[in-house]
Amino acid sequence: MKKITLITLLAVLCGWLGVDEAYALDQKDGIYQIGNAQDLEDFSNIVASGNGAVSAVLTADIDMSGISHQPIGTTVSAFRGTFDGQQHFVRN
Repeated sequence: MKKITLITLLAVLCGWLGVDEAYALDQKDGIYQIGNAQDLEDFSNIVASGNGAVSAVLTADIDMSGISHQPIGTTVSAFRGTFDGQQHFVRN
């Protein structure tokens, strides 16, 4: 029970502090590394949460088949960073 309480407390604190590490998305030199569909979803959620000045790079081709994906950025939280596809593709 204590372990669950501690995990819950840490998750809440990360949310309050705006810590992006609540997502399982790797960073290298401050640039998010996107290698699969979940990474792309996490990056979209980071931008939607109000952190639009972030940057990302694709590290592999990504197939979004069967995944309902929302655009990166909104009118409320615009994407103002960079997104380097490195000649990879996001399909479907």
